[in-house]
Amino acid sequence: MEATLDESLQSARGNRALTPGIVVIFSGSEPCFRAVAMPSRSLVIGRELPGGELPDERVSREHLEVTEDRGEFRIRDLGSRNGTFVDSVRVHGSRDLVAPRIVRMGHTLLLLRSDIAPYLDDPDFFVAQAAYAA
Repeated sequence: MEATLDESLQSARGNRALTPGIVVIFSGSEPCFRAVAMPSRSLVIGRELPGGELPDERVSREHLEVTEDRGEFRIRDLGSRNGTFVDSVRVHGSRDLVAPRIVRMGHTLLLLRSDIAPYLDDPDFFVAQAAYAA
């Protein structure tokens, strides 16, 4: 019997603590790959993001807040002009969810993950998984 991707990641992780965070997949008019950890379990996302600026004029300076607690996420729109969407459904106020989920703000796509360590350790992992899912 084949192991699922989550089971494979879990066995590869061993006893290492999870590193929750987001993966920026696309921003503005170009593909983007940037994994961003949430060390304090909370992150405000907008045009400025740890590691650099997002090339998307439709993203507010402070667009949304993501909080994480034991694998469960809460997305809160911070009054953005262009809205926040989870799996294509607009978020009004806040929304609780379990990762993985796709979040859209402006022309930027984010992937919420309970553990982004595989993306940090091996950038080719993301490319292989994206091609597999298509």
